[in-house]
Formats: sequence, structure tokens, C-alpha cells
Amino acid sequence: MLDGVRRGLTGCRRWIRSAPATYTWLAIIAVTTAILLPRSDRVRDRFLRAHSTDVHELQMHPLRVLVASALWTSGPLILVYAVLFTIFLAPAERWLGTPRWLVVVVAGHLGATLISEGGLAGRDSLIWPR
Repeated sequence: MLDGVRRGLTGCRRWIRSAPATYTWLAIIAVTTAILLPRSDRVRDRFLRAHSTDVHELQMHPLRVLVASALWTSGPLILVYAVLFTIFLAPAERWLGTPRWLVVVVAGHLGATLISEGGLAGRDSLIWPR
């Protein structure tokens, strides 16, 4: 039985080492979430508002907001993230290689942010012209 556990742990370590950027990113999200969760609702809300990819924050601090929004989550869903990263991101990193995977991840984050918030900015300007 102990040999089976060792083989399983060796396999897990090998899998994690095969996708270092995926699991580094997951570890960063886990740490930042663990730091943020025990804070009061007021502190968490203030932090999340300041680092949110909303239209106002993107206009005021675009680089900071884009980087910060990729490094935290608002809830204790780290196990869900771990499963999703393992199912989707780790195989993609193994297939593409870390440098190309990183380009795809950054482009996806930027694209999703610009599409979602750009659409909201356009909608807002139609409703509340400046």
C-alpha cells in the first residue's frame, strides 16, 4: 500500500513539474486568496473594487488592474480552480510549451477583459454620454 502511495505522489510531482507555469499561477492565486479571505467584508470589498477589471479602474490603472485581476479570486473556490487548471491549463501548457502557453494565457486574459469591459464601456457611454 505504501508503494502505491509513493507511486501516486511521484506521478503527481511529475505532472506538476510538467506544467510549471500553470501550477505557479495556481499557487499564487491560492496564497492571495488565503490572505484575502480572513479579512473583513469591508476590507475585502475595498481591495476587490480597487483591483477589479471594471471600466473605471481600467481607465485609471490599466496595467496594475490587468495583472492584479489575474492573481486573485473573490471566493474560496481554490479546489475548483485546481481541478480546472489541471484539466485545461496543464495539458495546454504541456502541449504548447510554457512560453507559448504564457502568450495564449495573457492574450486570453487581455482579450476577455477588453471584450467584456469594452462592451460595458460602450453600453455605458450610450446610456450616460460624457
